[in-house]
Amino acid sequence: MKNRIKKLLVGDKIDYHKIKLGIAKGLTFKLNPSHSSQIIWGLNELEIHPYFNKYARKTDNILDIGAAFGYYSLIYRKLNNKGRILTFEPGIGRFHQEIKANFEKSNYSMENVELIGKMVGVEENDDFVKIDDYFGAGEKNKILFKVDVDGGELDVLKSGVETFSKNECYFIIETHSPKLEKECIQFMHSINYQTKIIKNAWYRKFVPENRPLELNRWFVAYK
Repeated sequence: MKNRIKKLLVGDKIDYHKIKLGIAKGLTFKLNPSHSSQIIWGLNELEIHPYFNKYARKTDNILDIGAAFGYYSLIYRKLNNKGRILTFEPGIGRFHQEIKANFEKSNYSMENVELIGKMVGVEENDDFVKIDDYFGAGEKNKILFKVDVDGGELDVLKSGVETFSKNECYFIIETHSPKLEKECIQFMHSINYQTKIIKNAWYRKFVPENRPLELNRWFVAYK
């Protein structure tokens, strides 16, 4: 019955779908509606949307680390038509093509958007870049970091200590285990950032975000 209702509401064809409600309302993404009905109806990660809305409007850069198909990058452009967007997603294949197509379908230019096909972290090899490679020195910036990398969050943060000390930074970070959440929060405190855990909403008992990881919870950080 649940699948029949979902099919009736959003269809079952992988295609470009316009978001109906919420912070992304009016934007268009290529989605599989059988797995993305919450995105289409504006319910996906709804708990962090007030923070994203606030931080997007007051910053002039976003590092979308774990950008996937560019959901938050495109929302950032909707909310901030001048900010610089750096998307990080390993490889230069499907996701980068989808990001470009989603921007086009939503009638937004790719101007001032950089697609970076590498992971972010402290490893010293060609597959990784550091945050400090982009904002290590120079004029003071206002930067939003959205981090969703399925286990590598702490390494991401350790790659940007100089950037975080010299710029006005805001963070929205998803962690995937209690241990990792604790370690990331302790790290942010060690560099003089305050944190706040964003608890999953009560309605997730009825509208769950079904993901197989040990923990799926966000926290925000700010000076």
